[in-house]
Amino acid sequence: MTREDQSAWRDALRTIDLLKLDSVGLGGITVRARAGPVRDAFLEALGRLKAPLFRIHPAMSREALFGGLDLTATLSSGRLIETAGCLAADITPMLCMAERCPPDRASELAAWLDDTRGTLVMLDEAAEPGEMAPRALQDRLAFFVSLDPIGRLEAAPYARPGVKDAHLRLKDVKTPKNASATLVSIAARLGIDSLRAPLFALRAARANAALEGRDRVSDDDLETAARLVLAPR
Repeated sequence: MTREDQSAWRDALRTIDLLKLDSVGLGGITVRARAGPVRDAFLEALGRLKAPLFRIHPAMSREALFGGLDLTATLSSGRLIETAGCLAADITPMLCMAERCPPDRASELAAWLDDTRGTLVMLDEAAEPGEMAPRALQDRLAFFVSLDPIGRLEAAPYARPGVKDAHLRLKDVKTPKNASATLVSIAARLGIDSLRAPLFALRAARANAALEGRDRVSDDDLETAARLVLAPR
């Protein structure tokens, strides 16, 4: 087990720590991985988010996801009956087989994210070259994690930091004046043209500072945010 392997797994788990602190501000995560023990271990850790994970599929009907007219109940009762879709519940939706999500469904989910400021987990299980989760959705999620390079032995629990009152600390974390410019500059050098990316990175830096017990964003926090949010893009 190399230090690089250990670092990749710790970085993967750190994205979960940051999401737990600021799930609304960070939008969610795209996870590229095939089924196996490493993905199972990551999803188990990811299940510790505030709202429980709920699997959704690209083939689910629009009514099942977003709600709408219940035709059977309406016809049997003689009055208009509407149902609430699963996305109206207190859940963290996990889009399985995201690489098969059609453009119209991706647009609907993107609008849902924009309107509700919800949190989405995408499982990208692509096996063929060129397959990938929809870019419109990836752009709205702060993190992209590929578990493919991580072996089963590396995917072991480690001592994750636990800072008391991190949620309370987050709202008071101070941001240096040059932090935004620094992250925008890094994004530009990496060829990232999304305006959301540096904003996500700034929120990730603030969450990382709170997690580490700091009341001000440090250079280490900016470096972590650039590594976790910008570099994968």
